[in-house]
Amino acid sequence: MVIRFIDVDCNIPTAQLQLILDICGSVDSSSFATNPFALLDELYSHVLKSSKEMERAMSILGAIFYLNGSQSVTLRFLQVLFQLEHEDIMVIF
Repeated sequence: MVIRFIDVDCNIPTAQLQLILDICGSVDSSSFATNPFALLDELYSHVLKSSKEMERAMSILGAIFYLNGSQSVTLRFLQVLFQLEHEDIMVIF
């Protein structure tokens, strides 16, 4: 996830890396005792908030969580459900 975030074509890779490093430095390490995924949560939150496709990404994630276990959630299933092309889903995620 971090590599894809840094490798986004429309952004300068060193600036993207600096954002990741700033996020890592801002997370209080004492929070790891209660939430071992605090850093990962913060990284995902930032990436999702900065996504140009946030609404669609949230809709797709919501469907995946809602259908968890009751439906085989494949890439093809998501394409049909949201009427998206393969490339659209790859850009979103």
